[in-house]
Amino acid sequence: MAQTREPNACLEPSQNHDNEILNQTVENSSRTKRRKLTSKVWDEFTKFQGKNGKVWAKCRDCNGEGRGGDRSPRTHPRYFAKKGTTHLNNHAKRCRSSKNNEENGGKLADHYNENGNSTNPAVLKGKFVINQELNQLGVIRSIIKYGFSNLNLIKSDILLVYAEEKEKLRKYLTKLSCRFNLAIRFEDGCSLMALHFIDDNWELKQKFISFHGTYDSFHGMYDYFCTTFTDVLSDWNVKKKIRSVVVNLDSEKVNEKVSSWMTEQGLVPFVSPLLSSLCLADFLESYCWNRSNREADKIRKAFDYIRKPANKHKFQMAIERGESMGKKVISRPLPEWLHGLNELETAVGYKEAFWELEVMDYEFKLINLAKEEWDKATAVYEYLKILNGAAQRLSDTKYTTANVFFPKVCELYLKFLLWERADEYFVREIATGVKERFFSKYWLNYKLYLAAAIVLDPRYKLDIVDRWYTEIYGTMADVRMKEIVDVLTHAYNKYAHDNCKMLDEMGRPCTSSSLQNSELVLYLKVPKIPPVEEFDVLAWRRLNSPIFPTLAIMARDFLAIPISAAAFKEGADIENIHYCSGLDVDVKRAVICTKSWLESSEY
Repeated sequence: MAQTREPNACLEPSQNHDNEILNQTVENSSRTKRRKLTSKVWDEFTKFQGKNGKVWAKCRDCNGEGRGGDRSPRTHPRYFAKKGTTHLNNHAKRCRSSKNNEENGGKLADHYNENGNSTNPAVLKGKFVINQELNQLGVIRSIIKYGFSNLNLIKSDILLVYAEEKEKLRKYLTKLSCRFNLAIRFEDGCSLMALHFIDDNWELKQKFISFHGTYDSFHGMYDYFCTTFTDVLSDWNVKKKIRSVVVNLDSEKVNEKVSSWMTEQGLVPFVSPLLSSLCLADFLESYCWNRSNREADKIRKAFDYIRKPANKHKFQMAIERGESMGKKVISRPLPEWLHGLNELETAVGYKEAFWELEVMDYEFKLINLAKEEWDKATAVYEYLKILNGAAQRLSDTKYTTANVFFPKVCELYLKFLLWERADEYFVREIATGVKERFFSKYWLNYKLYLAAAIVLDPRYKLDIVDRWYTEIYGTMADVRMKEIVDVLTHAYNKYAHDNCKMLDEMGRPCTSSSLQNSELVLYLKVPKIPPVEEFDVLAWRRLNSPIFPTLAIMARDFLAIPISAAAFKEGADIENIHYCSGLDVDVKRAVICTKSWLESSEY
């Protein structure tokens, strides 16, 4: 039987004869086995003993030398100041990137260059040895999974493997009894679609189903997506099994297309897409700061002014003058790129130095913010710090089930309700704008989807929804709670009708009407379990599925909603392949999708 073995052995294709590699891969593979190394980093470094008897490491690319423990400032820039191999790995990545950029005009990615050639020795020298009896497509599968020197040379084989693996996955998805949640990611001129679901073994899964790029503009990307979105779902035979859609950007065109499709599919009341948690947090921060347009523009002009070589010395003098007078001034260098809260935080930190520079430089006085503008910027900064803390708790959540997000989104929403009662008029204006721009569009879906998910968590059920709604809606909490209960009951009855396989007390098949609410009511009446932090909701649901079979089916669909910031787990691999300008879109799609399928194959 063909098999892949020796994870740390080496497959070394010739660097000068790519076509010869393809012909000899199978023939020579049995002769490529090497002694297993402690770390693959030593493929890029040479060990030697120095005069002091200690072991040093020399990078083969830059000839930098390093030894653990010594922190001398006189050492080479490629010198390593701590023990272990992590710093060697980090250096190797930087060194490769720097070398490739110098040789190729700065267009090379970390793992693949613009012609689709791997530039990573760890990829070239590989992680596997292939037995002689492996057929050609088995070799191609391993190449896709681990990397190869030139993917264009084997394009037809890659597309063939992609087609075979796609058909396997399509059959696997068809057999699953669950629904799917669709995640759509737009970034850097490409779009990626993935299905998220809880499989029959109650494990959370992600499967890529589409990659498209590169587009000339964001508008071109959106237009192409809107014309192919439903075709992709039909091609994968999942069009009738989508539970929710999560996107990573706020686009009217995309929202209209997805919402229209969800309405056609009868997904009422869940008829519009959700924003991913990271997207929501980033947009809220950027939107709040950019609403202070005048102050933001003047701060950016001030930064541009002090970045000019002729003004750097004057600004440093202003910092020192402020410090000598006991004023609170940050003294760190001004970063080249700032955004959102970081931009505002830096400006507030430099405020006193800006006042001193204004005294020294009349030209800067024409740029600097007036006192009223600084007061506004400082107040917005204090509010944004509070918002940022809540947003971080939302976006930093690890890839997990959707039941954890309801209180985090409610916390954000409550912040803006409190802002609407702030003393500063401009803070009230920002809060109102955020509610109109984001929460009026997404809040309804968040509270429906995420409330349903957390009710299915036996630690909380309806109690946590009731508590948050009391905080948010006050005297209207009962009315809003009834809306949630009605939506949950409607969803449960629909699931009970579609999955009516139970028997009544006489041993006859139950009708859907006799099942309505019964299981849901029983579940809500059963005492909650202790609210421990470390809790596996999927394990609990699986164990209790014989008691609550309909709710178990609902849980598989709602708990898999990919709201998390980490919904796309292979981000680095995607970027490396996407930036290979020498590869056409078909090869990129095949490599990105097939690589993820081969690394987590259950079929």
